[in-house]
Amino acid sequence: MVGKGVEHDGCPPVSPGQHFIERFRSVLIQRTREVNSVLDDLRTDILSQEQYDAIRSKGTKQEQMRELYDLLPGWDQERKDRVYKTLKKHNESLIHELHGK
Repeated sequence: MVGKGVEHDGCPPVSPGQHFIERFRSVLIQRTREVNSVLDDLRTDILSQEQYDAIRSKGTKQEQMRELYDLLPGWDQERKDRVYKTLKKHNESLIHELHGK
């Protein structure tokens, strides 16, 4: 388990048992604007082609993010960090705003 305030390879400190992307789940689902680029980046090493296709088939960005989050419980810290970094890369202003909360 990750201790409070532990940083992982450039990712923000996490609370015990809760990663940044878990803590801000609702906001990230509702406000992530650039979902397709995130999915494209994650397809190379996080998402299988089947998962990628299932997510991309959803009609709205919010539905796509919900589908992505449905996979989250089975992911380890490293995969969650990768999702965080990819979200930050393509939605930097939103991630910066959330860091201020």
